This record gives sequence, structure tokens and C-alpha cells, in this order.
Amino acid sequence: MDHIAKADLYRWCKIPRDELAGHPLLRVRFRMVRDSAAMGQLMAEDLCQVIEANNKNGAPTRAIIPCGPSCWYGPFTNLVNTRNLSARFRETNSWVIRFFGRSFAWCAIPPRWGS
Repeated sequence: MDHIAKADLYRWCKIPRDELAGHPLLRVRFRMVRDSAAMGQLMAEDLCQVIEANNKNGAPTRAIIPCGPSCWYGPFTNLVNTRNLSARFRETNSWVIRFFGRSFAWCAIPPRWGS
């Protein structure tokens, strides 16, 4: 697993927000949005596009989706309904969405109380 050195973290934290998009040292795609509602819409749209493309190609969609923020639930539900995307296992060649969050962490690693 990659670890971030304190000096690197400090360097990233010093970058002004208007310089983050398109920064030459980015390792993943970055998009700035105005608020959580816009982020939710973007998350929902991106996920629906992946599902639609995979369904068109007969490929399953597998995604690890965070439990929060919850701002994408409504937009995702609306897009699924308006685009008539099916969540049925047999119709979609088994697209699987797994929700992950702090509340599920105990399932993978039993807590060690008092040790």
C-alpha cells in the first residue's frame, strides 16, 4: 500500500483549490463541483453511464460504493427510473453494487475490545 509522506501531504494541502483540476501531479481524475448536491448528481450520472455501457456490451458492472455521502441516492434513483435501468440479476448480466462504510468495517475484522 502506498503511504503518503508528511511532506507530500503538506505540499498537496498547499495547492490552491482553483489549481487542483488538471494539476500535473494528479494520479486520478479530479473534478471540482460547487456543492454536495452537484457532487451527488455527478456520482449518480457517472455510475449510470458505467451501468449503461456495460449492459450494452453484455458485461457485468461491479462497483464499490460508499454509504456516504448520501447526496447521490436521490439522483441515482431518479436516473435509474427515468432511464429504465434494471437492477435485476438475470436481465443485467449480474451487476453488483456493494455499499461500504465504517458501519460495515467490523464484518471484515473482528474488533478487539480492551486489548
